Amino acid sequence: MADFSNDRIEEQTALILISRALNTSLEGEINAVLDEIIRILSRTIHFKSTTIHLSEPFKADFSQPLHSGKGTTIPIQFQNKVYGVLRVRSVTNAEFTESQKRFLETIGFQIGLALSNRENFNKTAQAVHQLHIAREIEMQQKVENLKSILEISSKFLLSSDLQKILNELLEIITDRLKINGCAICLLAEDQRHLKLVAQKIADPTYSFGKIGEYLPLKDFVFANQAVQTQHFVYIEDVSNKQSVFADLWETIGLKSTLDIPMISSEKVLGVLHVNQYGTARKLQSDEIEFIQTLGNQAAIAIVNTELLKKERNAFKELKKAQEQLVRVEKLSAIGELSAAIAHEIRNPLGAILNSVSVLERDVSFTGIHRELIKIVIEETERIKQIIDDFLIFARPRKPLYEKVNLIKEIRSEIEVLKNNRGLFKNVKFELAGI
Repeated sequence: MADFSNDRIEEQTALILISRALNTSLEGEINAVLDEIIRILSRTIHFKSTTIHLSEPFKADFSQPLHSGKGTTIPIQFQNKVYGVLRVRSVTNAEFTESQKRFLETIGFQIGLALSNRENFNKTAQAVHQLHIAREIEMQQKVENLKSILEISSKFLLSSDLQKILNELLEIITDRLKINGCAICLLAEDQRHLKLVAQKIADPTYSFGKIGEYLPLKDFVFANQAVQTQHFVYIEDVSNKQSVFADLWETIGLKSTLDIPMISSEKVLGVLHVNQYGTARKLQSDEIEFIQTLGNQAAIAIVNTELLKKERNAFKELKKAQEQLVRVEKLSAIGELSAAIAHEIRNPLGAILNSVSVLERDVSFTGIHRELIKIVIEETERIKQIIDDFLIFARPRKPLYEKVNLIKEIRSEIEVLKNNRGLFKNVKFELAGI
């Protein structure tokens, strides 16, 4: 009875020591743990030699041979998964009792449980590590996307070359997301056509058309839907869509498509197309969000460019109007000056004409002299007529008042009248004080 009690104590002690050793098996060296279990079992009164054989991935080589004598082999398993075997030889070369076999089976179960926990721990640790890496990659991707958005936004502010900006935007999408076809189309005024303004394609067969070409909106099923709903349309696999364009899609190798409406002030300005050809590629939600953000930036750039264009046109019109106003004012000043000069020329010209007319009547000119006098009179009258015609179209001149010697002016006119004997014969001029 005492021997049985001692055996039981030995076994329980061994179980406790083995359990304690197995508790360190999650992070410790598995071979060292199994070696410790063998030493514990070898110290018990029943077991002379012990060997543990494990299969991958828990391979351990404790292959001391079982010497002559009675022994047993116990599976190391947990939940029907066998990790290896536990081989034990008896000290007395006697058959193992059922109690001893159950004890060894318990040891095999504990080792199997520990190995299962270690396996699950490793899988969990690996999954956590992979998740951590995935999150780092995702965060890095988001950082890169944000940098791209900030970069393109700064270019929108610093550059007025819309074409260059849109081309760079498409290049970011194709390079960053590994897309092999994308384009930007503006909605025409008739709301039934799309004007292709930029595209980035990996192969000429993926071309949307010629830059500047107007394309019927109805021919772009998903773009039309995006325009009408003002919401992006993503088709992961176009082969699942029934359409009259299905044969065309298959011919050009179209696999998936994303159409994002470019909206400003609740008005659709155009559509950003993102197509994947050849090999299918699923866009993740954060990638679609990234493309949407770039589409919004494109809409802002288009609006700003239109506003800048209108502002420049308005400035040109204002400058033109100002130049015309200055020109009109100059012409007005020249007209006033010309009218004043014409007036000043007309007065002495009248005096010249009168004087020459008097000479013609009172002086006996013959031959060439009379002809010359006649030419002077005719040409003077012609000059006077030109001045009169000019004054008709000139702006009326404002009266210019100045002090004059009235007696002097009257005496001058009387002298002219006195000399004109042909017109004023037998006329006597009398003026008091002159």
